[in-house]
Amino acid sequence: MEENKVRLVFRGTMEIAGSENVGLILLANEEGTKQLNVLCDKHMLYEFAVREHPDRQNRHLIAESVWSLFSQLTDERCHILIHGIAHEQYQCILVAEPSLLSTPIRMSDAVLLATITEMPILMDAALFERQSLPVTDQEESVSLPINTVSAHLLQKALDKAIEDEDYEMASRLRDEISRRSKRDQGQKEKSSEEEG
Repeated sequence: MEENKVRLVFRGTMEIAGSENVGLILLANEEGTKQLNVLCDKHMLYEFAVREHPDRQNRHLIAESVWSLFSQLTDERCHILIHGIAHEQYQCILVAEPSLLSTPIRMSDAVLLATITEMPILMDAALFERQSLPVTDQEESVSLPINTVSAHLLQKALDKAIEDEDYEMASRLRDEISRRSKRDQGQKEKSSEEEG
């Protein structure tokens, strides 16, 4: 493993109270001191839950079947690399070694594949430092970096912060919404110029 990478360990998943369609995937560094909390959809929570109770039928699920076939066709070893954030999503690639062939993969799918196959999950160390939080055993509340939260959830969080009179949080959420709006407007203007 390169010096500028952190190896992550899957800690589990959790549902977000009050949200029936969104959950969290919890990853931590090997030392167990810092944690990365990643949003996922309800479908992915189900996929992880199915695999918590192994049975013979799990071998025939699509991810397990495709991985079994891949393993029989090649001696390549794979790892997941989380290397950036774009449009509020972690950017991941599945990397084969020694060929170094790679393909993009959605973060939640990458973690699921890694848990099935026991392949390493690596993350750019600087990115991990920016995005991670200290590990806590509190199941009641888990923080998320706001740069990975969807616009819809940001607005819901802003509404809740205002309702709770948490004006400091409301200000931070408004700033993030404003930053994204300016970014999106800049991208639209750039696209218009390129087309014209």
